[in-house]
Amino acid sequence: MMNEKSLSKKSGWLTILQIVGTSTFLLLLFFNTDVSKAFAHLRGIAVWSLFISLLLAATRPLIIGLRYHRGAGRFESAPVSICIRASYVGTMYSMVLPSSIGGDVIRMEWIQRASVTSRTDVFVNIIHERAWGMGVLGAVLLI
Repeated sequence: MMNEKSLSKKSGWLTILQIVGTSTFLLLLFFNTDVSKAFAHLRGIAVWSLFISLLLAATRPLIIGLRYHRGAGRFESAPVSICIRASYVGTMYSMVLPSSIGGDVIRMEWIQRASVTSRTDVFVNIIHERAWGMGVLGAVLLI
């Protein structure tokens, strides 16, 4: 079982890689975008809807991390802080890597290392989360 310090040391170079990759992507995006058109579109957005969107985007990984910790009693051996941090780091990697699967792999690795849970149990929990997400999306589409 790994503690928080060993996890943060092992993932330090990955975090630096993520920051460099994200910064490079943002710079490329910024220099290839017509900024005046982008700001014109932003002026038409209601401030309250932007605030709610940012709030939801920031709290989603927190809720996922808490659910991982309490989820079906599987990961209670992993500290809450590791579960929440793994969720935030996984979300950030999902933004940088070509697909959202990369963030799931990072989350799976962090939680599996920090708990006595098998990799299969963590994988099943991530698949369960994906299935619920698709179910909710389908329910929203039906409404």
